[in-house]
Amino acid sequence: MNLRAQVVVIGGVTGTGIAWHLASAGVRDVVLVERDELAAGSASKAVGGVRAQFSGELDIQLGARSLEAFARFGEETGYDIGLHRVGHLCSTCAAPAAGRVCTRTPRITTR
Repeated sequence: MNLRAQVVVIGGVTGTGIAWHLASAGVRDVVLVERDELAAGSASKAVGGVRAQFSGELDIQLGARSLEAFARFGEETGYDIGLHRVGHLCSTCAAPAAGRVCTRTPRITTR
């Protein structure tokens, strides 16, 4: 087999993302190489979350852009990643009485 490529990328989550962006930018002949099958590593088994509260402007923008990309993912790839936009809020007692522990943690879910 005579295989030639412009770019060879390891087929984990980072490499697969790089290959996607290269192909979207018009780079052809990108080859993904992986020891097992694509997405067989630990990243494919992770449960993800996108943090929405940050103190820095760049982090806020990155989080928002990530959510936009995840929302478009099915349209761009034909693969539904099962994105569910839910949220939560945890609170603590400001000044609990001595020996008393706050046990109530509200959970707010938005859809």
